[in-house]
Amino acid sequence: MLELWCPDGVLADPVGTNCLVGRDRIREHKENVFRNLRSVDGKVTWVVRCGEEIATTVALEVTGLTGRSVSLDFVGILRVDDSGRLSRALDYYDVAALRSIMP
Repeated sequence: MLELWCPDGVLADPVGTNCLVGRDRIREHKENVFRNLRSVDGKVTWVVRCGEEIATTVALEVTGLTGRSVSLDFVGILRVDDSGRLSRALDYYDVAALRSIMP
């Protein structure tokens, strides 16, 4: 997944974490989140592109290590650079619901 990002891409997770800059920081963050989950299943429900920005919604079913699950609606606002790589992503979701199934 990291190859989709430009080297100095920014992940801004307004509901969960601060801005993360660069592939290494984004990788560390994603590894920390997924380390506490058993599975994540998603279905893209909507995508629209306007120039270099893309808006998307994804219906997620997330299962924690304890076996508890939660359904989440995820909204992503993405920006791509001239090469088509992600330069910025804003992620919106119900962080309290996600944390409720994590250890």
